[in-house]
Amino acid sequence: MKKNRDLSELFSIIDNQLINSPLKAIELLEDNSEHFEDDILFFLRLGELYFEQKKYDSALLSFSRALELEPENVEVLSHISDVYIKKNDYTQAEVALLKAIEYEPKNALLLSKLANLYFDIGKYYESQQLLIQAIEEEPKAEYYSLLATIYKKMDNDIACWNTLVKAEQLFPENINILNQIGAYYFDLDNFSKALSYFQSALALDPENQYSLFQLAKTFEKMNDPYNAIDIYSKIVEINPDHALAYYYLGKLYSSLGDFVQSLTCYSKCLELDPSFFDAALDLASIHWVSKNYNKAISVLEETLKFSKEDEIYKMMINIYEEIGEETKAKYYRKLLEKNNNED
Repeated sequence: MKKNRDLSELFSIIDNQLINSPLKAIELLEDNSEHFEDDILFFLRLGELYFEQKKYDSALLSFSRALELEPENVEVLSHISDVYIKKNDYTQAEVALLKAIEYEPKNALLLSKLANLYFDIGKYYESQQLLIQAIEEEPKAEYYSLLATIYKKMDNDIACWNTLVKAEQLFPENINILNQIGAYYFDLDNFSKALSYFQSALALDPENQYSLFQLAKTFEKMNDPYNAIDIYSKIVEINPDHALAYYYLGKLYSSLGDFVQSLTCYSKCLELDPSFFDAALDLASIHWVSKNYNKAISVLEETLKFSKEDEIYKMMINIYEEIGEETKAKYYRKLLEKNNNED
């Protein structure tokens, strides 16, 4: 009883220390490791703190010690699998989860974790079977969501749709399910239905960036650029680092002939992601058409740091030919020829 009280007191101190310095909290636990060398709760907590600080090797050592103390503890085995996943060792993660499921074969959380692992490594059939088991034990929206995704990956559209319908019946206000159904309708070109589901998702979470992005894409498909611009603008207001939203804003403004706004959006996109190839080509094209040749060339030269696509060389050649600089045009023709020979 005394030792348990000591551990509770230590954990209380750790909780307070975590607010200011997680590393000092870990040091405090490390200093007490000999005193609690046979206490599984101690090593569980230490392993969790290591894991949170991305000290995966140390976390593995702590969880392994906990497993020595209780070899059939499924919580410890689950933590060990988490560490191996972070270390990209999917084989050992699978071993840990299979062992845990051996001890608790009806544990829906363990079944779903292994299903997620199999999904990530492309073992869709195995993932599907585990999710069906997990749903039998504990129906959850996230299980239905992943199962529908797997059916989609396996080109089983009927099973995908039936899974989503069942999920909506059970979880009518689950945002992920609503978004998935919206995306399903979008792929079928049923944009009015897609719009309805994305709007329903946004009614539950007005700042859900996935829902907003899909809604904007739907407005584009419905030839409603102004509403699409409004939605993309809301996305970058919520997340100023959303390069893709800036890219689509640039395209929409360009299609409407507002090249000033288009240039601004493309430039912002490239500021966030200098390797964004399509944005760079579009920006350079606008400068080129506007006869801002130096700016167009500058954008393309910057893009060559990240990509050696033929389109860049061809545009450079065309620009230099247009402004009568044949020497430089010839130079980029040679680079283009070299690039094609390397391919």
